[in-house]
Amino acid sequence: MSNLTRQIPNALTILRIFLSPFLFYYLSRGRLSTAFLLVLFVFLTDFFDGFLSRVLESETNFGKIMDPFADRLAVVCVVGGLAFGNRIPFEVLLVILLREILAIGGYVAIKTFLSKDFKIIKEGKVVAALVYIVLTLSILFKLPSWFFYLLAFIYFIPFAFYLKQAVALRKGA
Repeated sequence: MSNLTRQIPNALTILRIFLSPFLFYYLSRGRLSTAFLLVLFVFLTDFFDGFLSRVLESETNFGKIMDPFADRLAVVCVVGGLAFGNRIPFEVLLVILLREILAIGGYVAIKTFLSKDFKIIKEGKVVAALVYIVLTLSILFKLPSWFFYLLAFIYFIPFAFYLKQAVALRKGA
């Protein structure tokens, strides 16, 4: 397998990072058809870069760092665009921003001070998929505000599992 082929997952991650600000732009301006197609593409490339990385056996340190960053940037840009486009409550954007800051800070702290063996968990991936689906649907349909408050709450659930993992790593340290 060529080195170029093995770089496809990283190229998809870079593409997602590049396209994410456009998500915000189109959503905040109410250009929902364009935004929907772009959101669908960006969220699907998140699945495909991970899938291809495993299939091509091309997991890289770049991908391990930048893929989660690209995920968070895409979610923040979509939620921000929806909030500034008056499709979701602005408070939801603030809660999502807080969650992302805590996620990044917690991940860095655990990797730095506890263990390099800290793993992404299945529950986190399930919640991320749910968030992607709801955010994509919210472009097509005007959903009630309470739905987004519930989504923001659900978005915090993986923290309980990550905290459990961190405590277990701490006990083992």
